[in-house]
Amino acid sequence: MMRQGLWLFVVLFGATNNVFGQEQNDWRSSLQFHASFDQSADADVAQGDAKIYTAENLKREKLSAGLDTDVVSWEKDTGKWGGCLKFHDVQEKVVLYQAKQNFPYRADGFDATISFWLKVDPEKGLKPGYVDPLQITDKAWNDASLFVDFTKDDTPRHFRLGVFSDYAHWNPKDTKWDDIAESARPMVTVKKTPFSGDQWTHVAIVLSGIRSGHSHATLYLDGENQGMLGGDLKLTWQLENVAMMLGIQYIGRIDDLAVFSNALTDEQVSQLYGLPNGVGGK
Repeated sequence: MMRQGLWLFVVLFGATNNVFGQEQNDWRSSLQFHASFDQSADADVAQGDAKIYTAENLKREKLSAGLDTDVVSWEKDTGKWGGCLKFHDVQEKVVLYQAKQNFPYRADGFDATISFWLKVDPEKGLKPGYVDPLQITDKAWNDASLFVDFTKDDTPRHFRLGVFSDYAHWNPKDTKWDDIAESARPMVTVKKTPFSGDQWTHVAIVLSGIRSGHSHATLYLDGENQGMLGGDLKLTWQLENVAMMLGIQYIGRIDDLAVFSNALTDEQVSQLYGLPNGVGGK
């Protein structure tokens, strides 16, 4: 089913629900970026650059506009609704969107909600190694980075949210990764997940007070709170270099990627998960 416009937000929730804790129109005004994948791989709504890009590798030294890769395709009719991105195999290349103006980063503190859908069989569909369906950073996975990943050594694979502050902030002694206890790593781990090759799973990440000194980062799967990171989460970015990367070593489908400039509550994430036609539906 094709989605057009954002009027669902007004109709579905109405003035009495005060979505995002404000007026119902904030469903529209808080949507900073949205790629429905119904018409193409480019974003439908973008405060910054709407184009999808392909980088030669994770260093992202050179970008090409569009899907300049043989293993990632835009498919018109195989999404949760309408089209989606399909990742056919692993590759060195990386597809991404530019975060500048598309992500609500502020040096004095920010809130955000990221929402998307995955269709993947972690046990049969993924190849060995860590798999990041989403990673946002201007540096590396362990330095001012936000990501979700599937683990490589667990059976069944675990799904994790990682929110890594500036490297010197979260790891001031430069301790080797293998020497850091799992409980001390800045991650939320879900050992039993709903992911399946036969159905779509909703993923939401809610960030509150990042860089404010009193931060929270919460992971949701299918509208359910899976755990939270707290403390002083500090991500320092040069926004012109920040990439919202999709499908790193991932084999499966991604649909309906959205970024909001608010931190949703548990109830609001559940409502987002329950939208009958997705973020852009009507």
